[in-house]
Amino acid sequence: MSIIKTSPDLVPAETWLAEVSEEWKESAVAIQAITNSQGEMFKEKLSEDNAWNWFQHILLTDVPHQINWLEKVILKGVPIDKPWTALDTGHQVTIFDLIETVEGGIRPETRFIFSKIRTIYEILFMRKDVQEALDIIGDLEENRNWLQLNMILSTYIEGPMLEAKPLMHYLVLMGRYDMVRGLLTSAQALNTEFKSSTYLQGWINMTDEEGSTVLHITAKQRRESWAKWFVGNSADPMIRDVYNKTPFHYAPCKKYLELFWDKIDEKESKELLNELLIQGLEDGPTLRWVLEKGANPNTKGAFKTASKKVGMISILVRFGGDPTLITPSEDWDADVIREWLQCGGSGGMRYAEYCVKYLAGIKTGKWICFLISLHNGFIREATAWWLACDETDRENFHQVVKSIEASTSYMSNYQKWLEKVTNIPIE
Repeated sequence: MSIIKTSPDLVPAETWLAEVSEEWKESAVAIQAITNSQGEMFKEKLSEDNAWNWFQHILLTDVPHQINWLEKVILKGVPIDKPWTALDTGHQVTIFDLIETVEGGIRPETRFIFSKIRTIYEILFMRKDVQEALDIIGDLEENRNWLQLNMILSTYIEGPMLEAKPLMHYLVLMGRYDMVRGLLTSAQALNTEFKSSTYLQGWINMTDEEGSTVLHITAKQRRESWAKWFVGNSADPMIRDVYNKTPFHYAPCKKYLELFWDKIDEKESKELLNELLIQGLEDGPTLRWVLEKGANPNTKGAFKTASKKVGMISILVRFGGDPTLITPSEDWDADVIREWLQCGGSGGMRYAEYCVKYLAGIKTGKWICFLISLHNGFIREATAWWLACDETDRENFHQVVKSIEASTSYMSNYQKWLEKVTNIPIE
């Protein structure tokens, strides 16, 4: 991709047009629509799939409506810096080369705006001083050149990464927030000028090929101040990318979830919260926050995820989660197994083994015998051991198990067994 200007021989636009026409079977229809200003046909035929073909044909055809139609093509998300194959050398060139090397076809106002986009492009990727870029968009705004300004704001580029993204996304990815401020100010001006209730929202929520928005990017980057800034300017935290993830999924910690939460519809929230339980949250306070907001602790997969971090299973249980939805596996940390055993976890062929191996030295032998007896439904034996155990341990365990919303038949029986044990008078 060339952005270094040289002085090659000029190539007539007609020569270029003949070349690109061979690559598109709808070329003749497009040329007819362009030259005869058949706007309705253009709107009917233009799609995301053929936007690049239209871009090439419009760019090379000298018609008064050239820049207006190019704006409509750009709004389809076509990256303007896609490579062309130079006719003389076979090298790859871009629009930024063509505006200086094509004779005819490209109108002065079109060359002008793409030269300005090229300047911004160079400032972005060559990390030059931002002031010239700010002056460009500032002058367009001051002179009320709204169409040209919108072309800059809405431009998609591939850049050196060869990934089609809105210009705004590359600014955020590369941390050029000085330029982001300038673009947002211009977007707000456009929104005001056209008294639009949707322009700013549509612009700030532009997506790339993976369906990501700037809020997805800042969530991944963990830039809290900028996430706040985007949310405050109509960024939507519920937009899902091609992986079915929202910004919530990329920043699953309390301060970001709280930041995004006020912007969503409650009708959508429960499904999202349950998804976060399955995906996993960064720490205990975040897990508690999600559960307080209404996540279901017995969501399928929640306990499996919780088993990867110490302290998470007990939080699920405190909110009614049923620990018998899962039994320990070989990859569980020893502290997680202890946690599971002490908050009502039971069941499985190795339960007695786990009790002895992981609770010995931590709990009394009487308590271990009680758990094993209760696990097997041996009420008489469990009762005897229960009465021999510490009263505080008994009270805490009873409250924990009572609070569980049974999701397995085993837990339903387990709770009944415990009630039988605890209802026997203590002499």
